[in-house]
Amino acid sequence: MNKEYEKVFVDSASNLVTLKYDPQIEYFKFISSKKKDGYSQFIITSDIMLELLKELVVVYNYQPINLRLQDEDLSLTERMDELIADSRENSASVFRLIEELKGLSDNNNIDIAQIALKHRQNKKSVQIRIQTNGLIIIEVSEIQLIEEINQMLLKIIKHYYFGE
Repeated sequence: MNKEYEKVFVDSASNLVTLKYDPQIEYFKFISSKKKDGYSQFIITSDIMLELLKELVVVYNYQPINLRLQDEDLSLTERMDELIADSRENSASVFRLIEELKGLSDNNNIDIAQIALKHRQNKKSVQIRIQTNGLIIIEVSEIQLIEEINQMLLKIIKHYYFGE
């Protein structure tokens, strides 16, 4: 599997872009250098995470693998694991997962830290992890899929965030 790290930024023309990140470089040095180049960080809020989850599962046939909440609560983690397992069996169950996550975010200020999903298409395997800090980790069996996945994710985010 090929693994690539991408970070979502806003460029000087207010366009959403992803830039490659090398995890061997200290994260804060990377962010600082990109700020000097005119980029601003883009934070993926829980609302955007929920939109990505919904679109990736319903439209693109991804399966949720796991998610991590900002607050580590064993009973919540177990409940989310249960809902994720249900949504693997029936993609319509993802709406119940999204509804509960939205309630946690709106009513209890518990945000999503990371979501992980997988997909198999034409015998090609894809795994995506999306983090609140805008970091996207893509693992693919074929490297040429990375740009396609980046564009798909940016399209979903732009549609939700900018209404494009």
